[in-house]
Amino acid sequence: LSDDPSATVRFFVADAIARLQGKSATAFLAKYLEDPDPSVRNGAVSHLSRLFGQTWKQDDKGVEAARTWWKQHQGDPEFKPKEPAPGSLPPSSR
Repeated sequence: LSDDPSATVRFFVADAIARLQGKSATAFLAKYLEDPDPSVRNGAVSHLSRLFGQTWKQDDKGVEAARTWWKQHQGDPEFKPKEPAPGSLPPSSR
């Protein structure tokens, strides 16, 4: 779904991941800063701004500011996706 041809689907996928995973979704959200659709890019900016206390606007300048921020922070360990704890997934999810 994260590569769905529909911008609406990509927007809501990013929204759901941000709400469920918080800061551990940073790398996932950062890829949407390169999305061809401005609503998806701006949605990523909105979530990243909220998660990290930034004041980026949802426009081209805000996208560029978020991209620059991500380039400076992408190696930080806190942004690595977290693996589910063993046994935390229901049997049907494994």
